[in-house]
Parts: sequence; C-alpha cells; structure tokens
Amino acid sequence: MFKVEYEICCTGATMLDEYDKHFEQDSADPVLKKHFQEVFIEELTVAESVSILRDGLKRSMESHM
Repeated sequence: MFKVEYEICCTGATMLDEYDKHFEQDSADPVLKKHFQEVFIEELTVAESVSILRDGLKRSMESHM
C-alpha cells in the first residue's frame, strides 16, 4: 500500500452567518475547519467603492489613449 497526497488551493467567500453555520457550530467538521484560514474583510463604504471604480476606469481610459 502507498499513500498519495494532493495539495489543492481553494479560495472562497461567504457571509459571516453562513460561515458560522458551517464552521463554528458544535457539529462543524474540525478536520475541514483546520484546512481553511479565516480572512475577515470589512465592507467598503459607498465613497470607497466609488473611488475604486473611478480610479480603475481612469487608468483603463488612460491606457487606451
């Protein structure tokens, strides 16, 4: 017999309530949880979102001129 190991990279996104439902309850699979890293990202404000979109559009337009 031999053991084969695979490495899989996975990126996912979910809302906090869904994360809690699958990873933080007593019934959550501890083996599954240990293979994921939590990265919490604050929601952008409307002003931040508009600024990001404007900067991206500006750079895109400048690259075509």
